[in-house]
Amino acid sequence: MGNEREMEAVFQRLSAIITDEACDRWAQESGLVQRKREITGRGLLMTFLEVVGCGKEVSCQRLSAAGTRWGIEVSAQAWHKKCQQEAAAIFLKQVLDRVVAHTLVTSLGMREMLAGFSAVLIRDSSWVEEDGEVQVKLQVRWDPAHGTLEGPLIQEPNEHDRRTPFTAEAEPPGALVLEDRGFLQLAELAQRNKRGVYFVVPYKRGIALFTPDGAPFALREALEALEAENQEVGEWSLHVGAQERVPVRCVAVRLHGKARQRRYEQIREYARKKQVPFNREEARFWSSWLIVWTNLPADAYPLELIIALARLRWQIEILFRAWKSALHLKCLPEGKPAYRRCVFYARLIWTVLTHAFLGLVWSLFSHLPIEEGLRQIGVFLHEALWRWYHGFTEELALLWQQCLAALQLAHRRYRNQGRGTWCRLQALYPR
Repeated sequence: MGNEREMEAVFQRLSAIITDEACDRWAQESGLVQRKREITGRGLLMTFLEVVGCGKEVSCQRLSAAGTRWGIEVSAQAWHKKCQQEAAAIFLKQVLDRVVAHTLVTSLGMREMLAGFSAVLIRDSSWVEEDGEVQVKLQVRWDPAHGTLEGPLIQEPNEHDRRTPFTAEAEPPGALVLEDRGFLQLAELAQRNKRGVYFVVPYKRGIALFTPDGAPFALREALEALEAENQEVGEWSLHVGAQERVPVRCVAVRLHGKARQRRYEQIREYARKKQVPFNREEARFWSSWLIVWTNLPADAYPLELIIALARLRWQIEILFRAWKSALHLKCLPEGKPAYRRCVFYARLIWTVLTHAFLGLVWSLFSHLPIEEGLRQIGVFLHEALWRWYHGFTEELALLWQQCLAALQLAHRRYRNQGRGTWCRLQALYPR
């Protein structure tokens, strides 16, 4: 259970990615360090990571105090000057690009109930907002079966999700793809059918639907008929797209209470962010149903399991929320844009590192909330980075065991509650 070798391997890969030579070069090229002296690029990086990893508040006083642990004897005034310049943001962006371009974790277990797939891939994006204004957009591809993460990559706020850098060509055969309707492209669905990649994606209004014999299919009428008969679920074999005619199973389940209200609010929020007209009557009807398309075979994956897998996509929304709360990704300090970017890039680097170590134990703690896992890993990483930096690597194993013990305790507490997506999947998944 210890995964000590994998933990040590992550630090070894980190040593190969974030080298003293590379950090010094980036610091000098960006202008953050303008002359050779005791200050090192990696010391500057570690100082930023320690401060953003400690909590929500980031200040030049905290940077000055933390810098002494890394051999950076710089006053708060000097830190203020460095952070107000574009050089610090450029330096941290170079480190971020280097870290997300490499795979830190290569050996992972898989959550048992999803072992029938080679991977489970969720593409999604999230806006980082400050005072109600969108600052930037993050694109990720996450595997909740293994816990691996690609990204986050930064995009402009108005860039469409379909321009994601994570393309369908990279999806391995036997994988299951879960994604939001903003990523939906019929050509990709057809390609997945040919390559043996499975998908569960939300229905998107406005796309032509046909029966297998080519007759137009009116989904709303079919749903209204189910409502008239007090039916809670429905399933149809359809072909999707006027040109593509992609064969899918269309699965619908009726929503009630809080789930229906939550879906209604999502439709309204989507209209607000996309600045499109909002029709209350239409929203009330469509918020009453969860509708998905899938190519998973009906004999192995009954309707109830399809719905449970569709809801698994919401784990990435929980992930984004955990990043913004537990890792304070949306908490940017007041100041010049360069200073705010500086803190944001440092928080993203911390997020990638924290998530890498969480991935090592992801398959062991299936009932542990992501936010709690990130907090416990953050405590470990805060101490472990200092020992790794100063060469006290023999102490990492003890810190890791202490972290696993804390994770196990929290996992036991949440497992006894017996709720959530993973519990539903475990109950439904065929043995």
